Amino acid sequence: MQNSLFRKELVFGILLFFFTASIVSALNANPLSNTTSAKLGNWLYVGGHGQGNYTRIHDALDNASMGDTVYVYSGTYYENIVIETEGLTLTGENKYNTTICSRNAAENTTKINALDVTIQGFTIENATGSNTLWDTSGIFICSSNAVIKDNLICDNRLGLCTLSIVYNVTICNNIFLDDGMLFGNYLHTPSNPDVTMDCFLYNVYNNTINGKPLYYFKNQNNFIVPDDAGLVILSNCSNVTIREAYFSRCNFPIMLNYCYNCIVENNIVEDSYGEIMTMRSENCTFQNNTVDKIVFGVCLDQKSKNNIIRNNKVTNSSGGVVVMIESNYNSVYGNNFYNNTLGIGLRQGAHNNNFYRNSIEQNRIGLYLTGEPYDNSIENNTFIKNVLQVQSMGKTKNYYNNNYWNRPKVFPKFIFGWLIGEQKTPIFTIPYCITGVDWHPLKNPPIRVLKQ
Repeated sequence: MQNSLFRKELVFGILLFFFTASIVSALNANPLSNTTSAKLGNWLYVGGHGQGNYTRIHDALDNASMGDTVYVYSGTYYENIVIETEGLTLTGENKYNTTICSRNAAENTTKINALDVTIQGFTIENATGSNTLWDTSGIFICSSNAVIKDNLICDNRLGLCTLSIVYNVTICNNIFLDDGMLFGNYLHTPSNPDVTMDCFLYNVYNNTINGKPLYYFKNQNNFIVPDDAGLVILSNCSNVTIREAYFSRCNFPIMLNYCYNCIVENNIVEDSYGEIMTMRSENCTFQNNTVDKIVFGVCLDQKSKNNIIRNNKVTNSSGGVVVMIESNYNSVYGNNFYNNTLGIGLRQGAHNNNFYRNSIEQNRIGLYLTGEPYDNSIENNTFIKNVLQVQSMGKTKNYYNNNYWNRPKVFPKFIFGWLIGEQKTPIFTIPYCITGVDWHPLKNPPIRVLKQ
C-alpha cells in the first residue's frame, strides 16, 4: 500500500516538474517577459531568425489585430510606418540598435492613426520634410491614448507632434537628439478648430533633449524653471519664470499653452526648427531674449492676448514676431528684427495689437499682413533697408503713424494691398489698392538701428 502511494506521489511530482518547466520555457521564449507585462493578443515578429518572422514592419502591421504586439528585432528598417490598428504595441528589441529610418524623408517616420497604441524601444529618424511639409515628424500622433516610451528620436524635422484632437498621451523615458516636440497642431484637423486645454495636458516625464532635461509642467503655479532646460512646455500654468537658459536644436524651445502671467527673459535660442510660442496665453512677458536662426522669434497664436514682447533681438530667422489667429491687445515694442524673412507678421484676424519703437532692418519684408488682420497700430517704428517695407495681402485696415520708412519722407507713406489669387500668392507684381496711410512719416529714425 505504501509502495503504491509512493509511486503515485512520484508520478505527480514528475508531471508537476514538466508542467512548471514548460511554463518557464514559454516565458523565456517571450523576448519581453522581463520588461513588459503580459498583454492579450498575438505576438508577431519582425527580423531575427525565427521561422515565419516578417522582414518588414509594414507587413506585420498589415496582419496585426486589435491587442496584438509587433516585436522587432535589432536592425535598420527603411520604412514609413502607419499604425491603423487599435490597441497595438510596437516594440523594438533595443532603442540603440533597432532603427526605423524614414524611407521617404518627406513623410513621417511613424504615424499613429488608431487609439491606444504604444511605441517603445526604437531609434526613429530621418523624417526631414520638405519646403511645403513643415510638420513632418519622427512620430506623428493623430489619435488619443498613445504611449511613447523608451525611444531615441533624432534627426527629424519635428521629433514628435500631436494634433489638437489628441488627448491622454504618455511620453516618457525618451531621448531626443536635435529634435523636440509640438503639441496641439491644428493644421490637419477639420476647419482648423480651436485648440482646447486638454490637448496639452499630457503625461510627460523623464525625457531629455540633447542631454538636457525636457521640462514639462501642467497645472502648476509660482515657480522658476531650472536654467539647465533643453526644452520647456508649460500647460495651464501661471506665474512661472523661464530665464537665462540656452536652447539649441530642439524644435519649439519654449511653449506656453493656456498660461497666465508668465515671464520669459534673458534666454538665448538658436539653430532650432520652431519658435517661442503661445497658445491661448495671456498677460505673459517676453523680454531681453536673443534669438538666431529659428523659424519665428516669438509667435502669439490662437487668441493669445494682453502679452508683452519687448527688447528682444531676432536675427537670421523666418520671422521676428508673428501674431496670428485672432490674437489681440498684445504690445510689441523696443525689439530689433534684423536680416529675417519677415520682421513682423500679422495673420488670420489678429487685431488691436500695438507695434511701436521696433527696429526692422534688412529683412526681406519688414511688415507682412495676410488673412485680414485689422485695427492694429504700427507707430514710431524704424523700417530700413528691407526689400519690401510692407506687403499687405488683400484688403485690410490698420493704423500707421510716425514711422521711419527707409529715408526721410516729406509726403505721406501709402500702404498698398496685393491682389490674392486662388493659391494665396500675389498674381500681380503691382499692388492694386491702398490699405493704409502713414500721414506723418518721420524724417529720422526714432530708435537706434541695429547694425550688422
